[in-house]
Amino acid sequence: MSEENCYQMLGYLAERGQVVKQIEICNTLWNGLLDDLQQNMLLRDLCINLRQLRSVMLLLSPLFPPEGEEWREKMKAMYMALGNVREYDVAYQACGKYEAHTEELKVDNEDICSELPRLKELLQKEYNERIIAWASIAEKNCITREMQLCLEILNKECGLSIEDEAKANAFLQARLQLWGIKLYNKLQEMSTDHSVVQLHKLRVKVKRFRYAYEVYMGKDADEALLQGLKELQDVLGALHDSDRNLEIVDEVLAKAEIDEALAKEVACFKAWRETKKQQRMKQLQPAVLQLL
Repeated sequence: MSEENCYQMLGYLAERGQVVKQIEICNTLWNGLLDDLQQNMLLRDLCINLRQLRSVMLLLSPLFPPEGEEWREKMKAMYMALGNVREYDVAYQACGKYEAHTEELKVDNEDICSELPRLKELLQKEYNERIIAWASIAEKNCITREMQLCLEILNKECGLSIEDEAKANAFLQARLQLWGIKLYNKLQEMSTDHSVVQLHKLRVKVKRFRYAYEVYMGKDADEALLQGLKELQDVLGALHDSDRNLEIVDEVLAKAEIDEALAKEVACFKAWRETKKQQRMKQLQPAVLQLL
């Protein structure tokens, strides 16, 4: 296939996947977060949209020019930098969920902490420091600037013949089918391996496939499949958050002076998080099996 045909197919499929619009949305969210660093919902939305954009770009990667690998790496770096910051906010929000359920928890143990003021203060402080550090090196309109050459290619006129449209759609179906097969194989592995590493790999494949499938299949998507993917992604996300919450708490404690009150808060939070993890682990196998 000629370079021109590749670019035409890329432009056609990018338009179907609203890639240009998605880049612009990410850039708007990026600028909004730089304007107000305390808007943690903007951070959440930006991370989700960057993940979706990366999934679509990876799906179309065989059609991109050599620079495409560089663009995807830039997107990945942006996502990872923000994702690492957001994990501290997720841990902070988890403390709030703990506090909202303390009456239920006291049924089994009256000696638990009703609130976690010290732990929340430490997490908020770490989050503030990290988001400020990110903002100190981030620049307005960074996403559209870094993706300028990509946008120029995607914005070209890409009128395809009926035959070429069919080829483009066949390429898309083949890519989605390949991803589906890889996900299926990983789901089969999960029947015997529930290690943290395997859970993480499965989580990445589920998110990647779900986002791309949802974008490109639209109204033709299998609703049962989408629902199954969403349920499994929710379970895997909760398990990931449980593990990362505990790691992050240990990180902030390493910088803090620990007294009896703080130690009790941490012990209560960790015990609750471990309980929630075990509850989610019971949901994992049924969520996997419904997709097999």
